[in-house]
Amino acid sequence: MNIYPTYTIGAVFVVGVVQSILVWLALSAAILKLDSTRAFKDLARIGLAVMLAAWFGFIFTLSQSDTQLALTASGGHGRVLLALFAPALASLLLLGSHTVRTILDKIPQHQLIGFQGMRTVGFIFLPLTDMGFVSSSFGVAAGIGDVIVGVFALYAAYTLLRGRPGGRYIAIAANVIGLLDAALALTLGLFVVPAESFAPHIVTRIMFVPSYVVAVFLVAHIYSLRGLILGVGEARNSKPLRSYSG
Repeated sequence: MNIYPTYTIGAVFVVGVVQSILVWLALSAAILKLDSTRAFKDLARIGLAVMLAAWFGFIFTLSQSDTQLALTASGGHGRVLLALFAPALASLLLLGSHTVRTILDKIPQHQLIGFQGMRTVGFIFLPLTDMGFVSSSFGVAAGIGDVIVGVFALYAAYTLLRGRPGGRYIAIAANVIGLLDAALALTLGLFVVPAESFAPHIVTRIMFVPSYVVAVFLVAHIYSLRGLILGVGEARNSKPLRSYSG
């Protein structure tokens, strides 16, 4: 197996930066719509930026260090899963906050699901597989799956933005498919495909992908599904699929 191409590090770094900026812009715009003081809004936006930067920096630094926080490390599976699901779990706990729910409700649904369009960059797994850097058992499924999910998400966002009939259900389907695709890719990468099937050190160096990039996508899926089911998030023709209180 060939040594992994070093440009993959730069690629995943750029994807993570763009992803973080988009998350901050969406949440920041929602925060500005709150019926609160300007000082609170500024503090919340700064706090959000610091939190995203700290999370991003911590995971990326670990992935490029010799800590071996990755699949090839002893007990690495557990650490990667912890890094992956800790923020997702935290996001669910944050839904207990009325302020957080109010902020999320002010994010347009077409933006939440459209954000998943970034997953089309997962096509990079296909050339990496062709060049022998990634196992075909993982790379083909991950690459094709990401492209399908990303394109479907953009279509779902378009139907919501245009207020097309059935747009709500299309968006829900896009979220469910996105979650299933992520679960499949993680299962293959973490438990099915042997680490020896990847180029030396590539798993360690790009563990940033599942631990940050995928984690952010999962959180966005959770928030989007919540909004779609409740009929919030400024989606056109929105009527909740069920009542909600709290």
